[in-house]
Amino acid sequence: KKGEPHLRIEQRAMASGPSLIDVVANTAFSLGLTLAFANQQKAPEESMTFTDCTYNFYQAAQKGLGATLRWFGKERRVDELILNELLPKAHAQLLKMGFEANELDHYLKDVIAPRVKTGRNGSFWQRAFIETHGADFQSMAHEYLENQRSGRPVHLWNV
Repeated sequence: KKGEPHLRIEQRAMASGPSLIDVVANTAFSLGLTLAFANQQKAPEESMTFTDCTYNFYQAAQKGLGATLRWFGKERRVDELILNELLPKAHAQLLKMGFEANELDHYLKDVIAPRVKTGRNGSFWQRAFIETHGADFQSMAHEYLENQRSGRPVHLWNV
């Protein structure tokens, strides 16, 4: 109804790359979670307040992987939530859908999990580049492109 809080989900997984392998891993993670939540008996939005969703949105935007979220009535560090609950949930759901375990392990356990554990995502890399080389955005774009071409996930990129 107009004027009532609602749940809004933005699918930005593919755009958040930054490398092709990261894009595929992000998409698998997002798809697995979407399917897992869609197949629950109770819709997630029935168990979360709009206030908590708003709080979580701003925490995640401001602190990224270092955020603490209000997750179904409990305070949870986002990195621990991803590693201990969300990745296994996405993995299990994608297995049910017929995806191969070795491919899921590659994208979820070898790409997403190390990125979360190290905190080294695209935003981290860009900030680290500027801290090391200054605001030389032309060089940053060049290095970014070279790293993309390497085929390595972002958590393995050097600055």
